[in-house]
Amino acid sequence: MKNTNTEQQQKYDPFTSLLPESMSRFPRGLYNAFPAFALKSGVIHKGYDTLARVIAEKYVNEVKVLSIEGYHGIDWNVLLRQIESELLKLNVDFKTFDIQSCLQEEKEIDRLIQPFLGGDDPLFGKRFPLGIEVFFDAMKLDALQTEISVAKDTEENKVIIVWGPGASLVELCDEIWYADIPKDCIQARARKGELKNFAADTSPTFGDLRPSVIFTRDHIL
Repeated sequence: MKNTNTEQQQKYDPFTSLLPESMSRFPRGLYNAFPAFALKSGVIHKGYDTLARVIAEKYVNEVKVLSIEGYHGIDWNVLLRQIESELLKLNVDFKTFDIQSCLQEEKEIDRLIQPFLGGDDPLFGKRFPLGIEVFFDAMKLDALQTEISVAKDTEENKVIIVWGPGASLVELCDEIWYADIPKDCIQARARKGELKNFAADTSPTFGDLRPSVIFTRDHIL
């Protein structure tokens, strides 16, 4: 008897056809070139309007403080503007807080990461051993959490949204979302000069191989 499933796998290059529609059986083994799993209905959604509806529904269920964590390569301004626009359409009041207002001074962050940038090596550095919390000013973060706590108690009709890389550091959040972005989209933003280094005020020039500029600082760290 022919193993049709094996024959089907041999017909396809996984780099050009990641999951052929003809594949129907996925035997267990040491390696499967066509990994797959089933998703329940309604797990994947599309559009900012959907995000806003989820926030509105969560708010009814006592999710007062939402933290939107994510990679700094995201265009956070676009993300927030779109969510805010859709929330207004649903008559949902909200208040937002930018977690990056609590970052340490850029010079202090540069001092912390300098030993891990690899010197003059354009590609290789060392893994930063500490968490993102060391890049934030403890007093600023404490003041922000106090402000959020007051808003949570006094502004009962508003959803509080904390956003940006490090938003999950807010201890008062009722739920954490993670916003991700494909690597090629980050590279495209860098080429256009739209992307700054984390906690930096200036945009690096894409292709500049100095390790402290973009690759080592943002990728390895």
